[in-house]
Amino acid sequence: MGTYCDLSDVQDQFGTANVAAWSDLSANDTLDTDRVDRAIARAEARIDDRFRGSKWTVPFAPVPSAVQSWAAVLAGVFLYRHRGIRDTDVEERIAALEEAVFAEMNEVLSGVATLDADTIPRAPFAVA
Repeated sequence: MGTYCDLSDVQDQFGTANVAAWSDLSANDTLDTDRVDRAIARAEARIDDRFRGSKWTVPFAPVPSAVQSWAAVLAGVFLYRHRGIRDTDVEERIAALEEAVFAEMNEVLSGVATLDADTIPRAPFAVA
């Protein structure tokens, strides 16, 4: 179970059947919750790595809804990409989802968009 999202958040993004199929490397379409947990941990680490050194303190606490969504999408992308089967058209759609998450993160980091700044602690920074 993750800090930013959980199994149900990943299922909300991609569907219960897809998450079960993508998590099961034995091709039985049986949900592998350990693998989902690892995918969530990997997604959360990517988000933290992206925001580390910025004005945002990581890990996020409380977790903004955008961060929750980003983590769920990235976890699903990880599960899909590492399931051992490649479908070109679906792969392109999955890649577009991942690119959209990183584009949103870049907007937050550049100041174009913001997270719920009233509840997110910011790292200290010097003003010149």
